[in-house]
Amino acid sequence: MKDITPAIVQNLFDKLEKMQKTTEYYYAKDFDEKRRKKGITYGQLEKAFRSSDTLHNLINGKNVHRGTAEKACNLLSCPLGSLFEVKVVKEPYAYETTAKVRRTVRAILSVAKKQMLVAENYAKADFVDYPPKPEQQIVRMDDKEAKLFFDTISKHPDIRYRAAFTILLFTGFRRGEIAGLEWQDINFEERTIRIERSYMDVKYFGRVTKSPKTASSKRVVSIPDSVIAVIKEYKDWYENYREVFGDRWQNSNRVFISEDGGPINPGTFIQWLHKVQDEIGLPHYTLHSLRYTNITLQIMAGVPIVTVSGRAGHARTSTTTDVYSHFIRSSDRAAADILEGIFKNND
Repeated sequence: MKDITPAIVQNLFDKLEKMQKTTEYYYAKDFDEKRRKKGITYGQLEKAFRSSDTLHNLINGKNVHRGTAEKACNLLSCPLGSLFEVKVVKEPYAYETTAKVRRTVRAILSVAKKQMLVAENYAKADFVDYPPKPEQQIVRMDDKEAKLFFDTISKHPDIRYRAAFTILLFTGFRRGEIAGLEWQDINFEERTIRIERSYMDVKYFGRVTKSPKTASSKRVVSIPDSVIAVIKEYKDWYENYREVFGDRWQNSNRVFISEDGGPINPGTFIQWLHKVQDEIGLPHYTLHSLRYTNITLQIMAGVPIVTVSGRAGHARTSTTTDVYSHFIRSSDRAAADILEGIFKNND
């Protein structure tokens, strides 16, 4: 430890940036058609793969892990090559992967300094250079697409679609957060929704109910009267459906439910979203794109960043400013134009 210098640490950090990993990508060929011919139902697929995201990628010919590919081949009793196209790619490690190594080194040297094994923490930015964090890509609906999507949802015949996507558009909730909503979380009098839990797919564990992403993710979000009206209409449908289902009803108390009243499969929202997008000819945006859309529209409308960050459940305001810096700059330019108009307007 005593031999460590800033040059040694910098050399390690520089090597991290040059390292590459070899990745195999597996793309299924006509998986859905082949499983139908084998007589395998969608329910059997859900039990076999658990993760809704994995199943969606498999059916739609998107990249899956080798383990998933092998399981799919076992299920259909066919060789790997007949069902999957394999691509081998060399690529650099993700920024967050190398950042974890740098944070670990910094933490180790921090303890070493406390124990007087080194004079300084040579992994701090005072001694070494850190690579800039890449700007996160924001994939969202533009204003026209968001308006078209909202207009379609507002008139959609399925009240489940209408309620789910109205809430998502007006709140920017994460998928696990809306899947974990329970009826006591909605305050009809004060027009608020409280986020207390998240229901999501966890690798090796299946679906679990857990605390939200961060402490700040536990929050109360205000909603307008129009959203309350849609939720009330949905609640009437919910109560009628529960009565019809009878003794087989699982009383999970979740707002959005599976067929028998149990917790909903979080991937169901993606299926609903793609179905609506196909109906109106929109590209296949992800559910998280609705969250991006909600946040960027608030910023462009001039809502204070502190408010936007609080509604989004970000741990720090800096998270919002870092990720959405492009839209904040656009909003800043608009503010400059508004000020010019104010001072030039003699009326």
